[in-house]
Amino acid sequence: PSGTAVMLGNILTEQLDGKHTLETGRLDRKRAQDEIHISSVRGGYTAGVHTVLFDSPVDTIELRHTARSRDAFVAGALKAAEWITSGKQGFFSIDDMFDDLLGLHN
Repeated sequence: PSGTAVMLGNILTEQLDGKHTLETGRLDRKRAQDEIHISSVRGGYTAGVHTVLFDSPVDTIELRHTARSRDAFVAGALKAAEWITSGKQGFFSIDDMFDDLLGLHN
């Protein structure tokens, strides 16, 4: 899985009651109740499809992002490079950039 997927999985294991383990490997067994499972499939000509499923015995909620090209990824990388070279000093995450751009300073 991508770094973003793993990051989101870690956030979920920290925030959701009863979910303590993040599993990113292939499962040849039923997922344990306390696990969140993240998997990835890469292939074809689609630039990127990211799907988050919240599954229960009675229904499934699905959130999907489909990138039709890599242009958005390039634009994001260029924006991050522009931001980090604008006189910032230190170590930063992408969250720091978004907080700064959105005016959400701590």
